[in-house]
Amino acid sequence: MYYRSLYRNYLKHLSLLVFVGFVFPQKIIISGEIFNKDKKPIKKARILLLNLKDEILIENYTNRKGRFELENIDPKFYYLTAENDKGYKRRIKINPRKLKNENLHLVMELDDTDYPINCYLFGNEPPTLFDPILNIKDIEIKIDPGFLSINWGSINQAKLYTLFENGKKVYVGGEDRFEKSIPPGVEFCYSLKASGDYGLEGEKSLPKCVSSPTTSPRDIKVNPLKNSISLSWPDVLGATSYAIYRNDSMIAVLDDSTFQDTDLLFSKDYYYKITAINALDEESSPSVEVKSKTHEYVEVPILSSMNTKTNIALIWNEVQFAESYNIYRENELISNTISTSFSDPLPPGKEYCYQVSSVDKYNIETSLSNLHCTKVLLQPPKGVQADSDVTSIHLNWNEVPGADHYLIYERINQDSVSYIGESKSTQFTVKSLDFSADLCFVITSIDMDGIESDFSTPACNVVFDPPNFSVSKFSINDISGNNIIDARESGSLVFAILNDGQSPAHNVKATVIPKKPDLFLLIGKPFVVDTLDAGRIKYFEIQIKGMLQLESGVHDFELEVTSKENISLKLPYTFKVETKCMIPPKMIIADFAVSNEFGTQYIPKNEIVDLTIRIQNVGEGETESVTLIIKENRTFTTPDFNGSITLPMFRSGDYMDVEIPIKSNQDNFSIQVEIIDYLGKKEEKRIDLETMRNYRTPMQLTIQDIGVDEIIYYPDELGEVDVDRRVPVGRKNPNGLAVILGSQYYDDKRYEELEYVDRDKQVMRKYFSQAFGLSDFQILPSKPWQMDGGPTSDEYRIIFDYDQGDLKKRVLSAVKYSDMDDIDIFVYFRGYGEWVDGRPLIIPKDAQYDRHITKYPFEELIINISRLSVLNSINTITLFLDITYLNPEKSSGLLWDFPKLPEKISILSSASNGETSQIFKDKKHSFFTYSLLKGLSGNADDGDDIISLGELTDYIYKSIPENLRKQPGSLRQNPKFNGTDLKRIILDMR
Repeated sequence: MYYRSLYRNYLKHLSLLVFVGFVFPQKIIISGEIFNKDKKPIKKARILLLNLKDEILIENYTNRKGRFELENIDPKFYYLTAENDKGYKRRIKINPRKLKNENLHLVMELDDTDYPINCYLFGNEPPTLFDPILNIKDIEIKIDPGFLSINWGSINQAKLYTLFENGKKVYVGGEDRFEKSIPPGVEFCYSLKASGDYGLEGEKSLPKCVSSPTTSPRDIKVNPLKNSISLSWPDVLGATSYAIYRNDSMIAVLDDSTFQDTDLLFSKDYYYKITAINALDEESSPSVEVKSKTHEYVEVPILSSMNTKTNIALIWNEVQFAESYNIYRENELISNTISTSFSDPLPPGKEYCYQVSSVDKYNIETSLSNLHCTKVLLQPPKGVQADSDVTSIHLNWNEVPGADHYLIYERINQDSVSYIGESKSTQFTVKSLDFSADLCFVITSIDMDGIESDFSTPACNVVFDPPNFSVSKFSINDISGNNIIDARESGSLVFAILNDGQSPAHNVKATVIPKKPDLFLLIGKPFVVDTLDAGRIKYFEIQIKGMLQLESGVHDFELEVTSKENISLKLPYTFKVETKCMIPPKMIIADFAVSNEFGTQYIPKNEIVDLTIRIQNVGEGETESVTLIIKENRTFTTPDFNGSITLPMFRSGDYMDVEIPIKSNQDNFSIQVEIIDYLGKKEEKRIDLETMRNYRTPMQLTIQDIGVDEIIYYPDELGEVDVDRRVPVGRKNPNGLAVILGSQYYDDKRYEELEYVDRDKQVMRKYFSQAFGLSDFQILPSKPWQMDGGPTSDEYRIIFDYDQGDLKKRVLSAVKYSDMDDIDIFVYFRGYGEWVDGRPLIIPKDAQYDRHITKYPFEELIINISRLSVLNSINTITLFLDITYLNPEKSSGLLWDFPKLPEKISILSSASNGETSQIFKDKKHSFFTYSLLKGLSGNADDGDDIISLGELTDYIYKSIPENLRKQPGSLRQNPKFNGTDLKRIILDMR
């Protein structure tokens, strides 16, 4: 049970365990168990006990349980090996203890693993991977400057020793000593490890650290200098600093190999020694002591000077022990003399500073004397002259050597002067004098230190009268010679200016100033003349240039003349310049054609065709270049075309053809073309296209006459209407709702068919879908076939009722499920109306001719819509009412109008009171609906691709009367607007 428990514990925790048996006083038992890697006993494993010479002392084998036992063993050094029948072998070492050797029990695993040799003691201690007999307890290190030696005792069982220096191997061998040279001041740490047979090793010894001191400084040189002594010596290897001892007392520690000992006593002996200190702050032995003596004391001279007119004279006292003297000017040595005076010839006006030093017999110089500064005084200016000018007198004089600047005075009388100013140069102008003033001036010289000389000899003169300007002649020089500045023409304005005064004028400047500046008429820089002498005329020429955009007209200018003396023209000089503009070009799309790869002239849907556009100049002027821009929208693309092309010069009548690839996904679409000429003038033209319609070939393109205004590229054929097939394409509008209502046929046959109503509704729906960008969900009714024939009286109420109406439900549903906000509502109605008792009624499809209660009052419609407009989600409501009244005459003269409308509601009606909507048979629409569609197709746009309600209303107001005038037998019809918001955007085509 005992061994079974041991085996179980072994399997759980350890691969190799040692157990202790009973203690015997003299002889020892070595027992054990051998297992394989599956923890099964190995039988017949050969067990050998060997001495250190590997001689077999005992041979034994394990039993079937893998156990063995060796008895009567003396406690000595042994190897024990175990080997199975597969040749797997394992070796351990057993060392005796000095005291209390006990029985040893081994549990070993034997397999193909390469196990390290473990070391055991006879007893109960666990095995170790190192051999304790090979442990080194201590190493001995001797150190000298630059050298060390290491010794350790030899170990009998050691074969090799490994020495580590600062953690790295430096020696491996069998000797028990090691020597090497080392630099001073560096720490070296050593540890040692012994190795025996079979890879056995002892533990590495603890590190032991040493360092080498430096040598003493040598060859010390001593140099006395006045009351200081300098020391120098060669650098000592390994030294980081040096200690200086004077008379056996340390006076300094420094990191340099030179030292200056200052502030010593004169004529005294001093003794010095030096030590070197390494990086570990270890001090070497002292150097050999050296001796030196300081010099005798030599005084510093006291410097002064004497005044002279031509040079600087220096003097100083005689100094004992001085052999000579050094003279310094502005800190620069200029001379050496044995005398006690010195003369320095220098120009006047500038102060110079001097110092003197004594030089002894050792050629050693004392410190410098006191700083003494002096100069040669300036003379007053000579050759002073006074030249008269307009309100000024110009003074000139000869330069004075050494003068920094000059002071100018007016001489009042013999004993009095008045300060005028100062000048760095030898010129000065006394300004702002009275005309004909008689004046005298004197001048003094000022040196760099502000010392002033005596006054110069006076200079006198009389001030002249001023100059006077007048313009004696003006002309225009232009290239064309017509005295007119044309656009793109350069010329000059030439003025003859006379100085009829008594004085010359200086820096005379002529400037042309436009009364009303024109960006396209450029005036050159002012013209400047240095001097305009009295009684002389000079011509002033100022450039003028007409730019390309210059317009015809007459421009007013004024000539401004000024001078340095602030003299100008007494009276303004005004003149005119006539300009003439360029004859502008007029760029149009003269014609367009379609071709495709099938050789036909139609546009298949979703296929690429070539659209050929003929650009023509029908103006009388020419253009240097033309830019053509195609504005894409969601109805077509231009594959492999970037949307812009620049064409060269067009003369009058010239044309060029541009071929553009077009691919459309709509049956009807429009291409917006922008033409920009060299003047920057833009012309926009819309080309309306439709699929499956025949167009001209590029060879059939036509040109237009000069000056043409209106071009109809493809006149309407029989049965075709322009507004029906030229529907513009706008952006998707997620915030719009539209209601389209109307009746062409009525149940009561007393109501005649109202011609073209169904066509009006159908085309209006096409505009709401394609131009306004509304989906079927955003149009009521959602499908064209719903309310076929028009709404009944009940359906009017179902649509517009505020509480349960379809329009309100559609608004609430759009807000809730489509995140629509700021909704714009459009209502279009086309049908019959009737005036009853001064009030308008809408005639539903099922109305009875003689029962007014079956008709829908307009007032009820407006009240319901007004209540609906209160909803925050509604932005605007716009009604287009195209009503043909059966009895318009009954409203003639009535003051009736729609009730006061909320700001959100605007109504555009087809006719005013006393009038009715009429049929435009040529266009198969009513006049009002045709004009409404024509305006929405782009004719109401002012060029910004945005159609406001005001633009649309203005267009309809003009269009309906113009179309009516062309139709014989038509009645008067004037559209009417109710509301306040004409700025609201109806259609955005950007």
